[in-house]
Amino acid sequence: MDKIAFLKKVHEEEITELQAQIQYAQISVEMDVFSKSDLSAMLKDICTQYEKLAAKNMQNTEECHVQEEQIEVEETIEAAKAEEAKDEPPSEGETEEEEKEKEKEEAEEEEGEGEKEGANKEFEDGRS
Repeated sequence: MDKIAFLKKVHEEEITELQAQIQYAQISVEMDVFSKSDLSAMLKDICTQYEKLAAKNMQNTEECHVQEEQIEVEETIEAAKAEEAKDEPPSEGETEEEEKEKEKEEAEEEEGEGEKEGANKEFEDGRS
């Protein structure tokens, strides 16, 4: 009789343990189903953010490329002017000081244009 009571007790413990495992599995499945819909929404949001960031990066890259081209053109023009200035003798009455003064004024004008472009870019970035 003791053996039968012992086996009944073990059997009941095993049933209780299996029921707890089944209940945990049902909760886990319910949570997984709920999480998948959340993950889907999160992935869509991440994709949207990524596309916006990619578009902004493309725009910035294009702007940088245009600016580099403008700088190259300006440098080419300046080099041509410098070459031309070397080939031409100074005009009458024009001293070295006057030449340096002209070069200084040209440099200041170019610097002012660069600052203006930078301010315009900051303004455009602020609007984006």
